[in-house]
Amino acid sequence: MHRPFGGDGDIWLASRRDPLDRRFGKACAPIHRPPRSTLRTEALAMRLPRLFSAALLATSLFATTLSAQPQPAPAGASGQPYRSLRAKELLAGIDEGALAAPTPDPARQRELSTGRAMAYVYGVADITTGKAWCPPPRLAISELASLTYDYLAKLPAARLNDPASVVVVQALSAAHPCK
Repeated sequence: MHRPFGGDGDIWLASRRDPLDRRFGKACAPIHRPPRSTLRTEALAMRLPRLFSAALLATSLFATTLSAQPQPAPAGASGQPYRSLRAKELLAGIDEGALAAPTPDPARQRELSTGRAMAYVYGVADITTGKAWCPPPRLAISELASLTYDYLAKLPAARLNDPASVVVVQALSAAHPCK
């Protein structure tokens, strides 16, 4: 018969002497068992890839926001109206650093711009997963970036004016269609 001892997961055989009972003199050694998986840890293990990508996206956005220098607004303008990002702007953001504000260090500007472009790709991928494309079980985040870049680089010039979100979804669904 087994009975738990303390809360640390050790199990003691009832037939052996209790190590805290000094009447018998000698203490006996615990018999260790591996920890059991609980529903909570299994659920967390299943959510880890999604949590990791969300944390990566949040970290990327936070880092680029903190390190980017604000651009002065044109005189008399309170802000720019929203317009969707185009495929050529996304490609230029990856290749040339066009999505970041100008900085004295071109390598840093390109790094910031690439981070913003990849955050955009991850956002579009996350919102369309299971609807427009279906990733395999162990798809690496870096593979999303590379297959999107390869698709953008092969686009004909006429398609570079399409919205970037549409092109990203097409790239992902071409590589990993839902069955």
